[in-house]
Amino acid sequence: MSGRAPDPKPVLWHSFRVANNLYEDDQPEDVVIAGILHDALEDTKVSLELIRSAFGDKVANLVKTLTFDKSIPDKRLRYQEAYQRNLGGGQEALLIRTYDILDNSDYYQLAKSKEDYDFLLEKMKYFIDISSAVIGGTNGWKRLVAKYEFLVGI
Repeated sequence: MSGRAPDPKPVLWHSFRVANNLYEDDQPEDVVIAGILHDALEDTKVSLELIRSAFGDKVANLVKTLTFDKSIPDKRLRYQEAYQRNLGGGQEALLIRTYDILDNSDYYQLAKSKEDYDFLLEKMKYFIDISSAVIGGTNGWKRLVAKYEFLVGI
């Protein structure tokens, strides 16, 4: 495990749910595999090189694109940089992130404080706004918007 605080959500099942959503969305096999592995660099000791040798360049590049840069100390700047990088990774990276956020949002009620909860909603809204031009018509994006609207009471 990483040096992060224990995650209250079941992490392994989270990765499978992200991948399952991608599969049900008729995404290519490489994208589904990247969905399973999207948190691997953050949550395990698996290296990018191991992912590349086992699954190829496309999967490795998607996983790298989806990994948060731990060297950015400010959490707001960290997610903004990551989501901008996801945008640069194209539709496939954005769809993986969409299903990642959608699944994570089922656990927002576990936030330790109202401030933490509001921060999670801020991240969600930021992603929705920057990704709309690329994936705005997709089922996953529409589901994400609906979930956001539910969570904020729109």
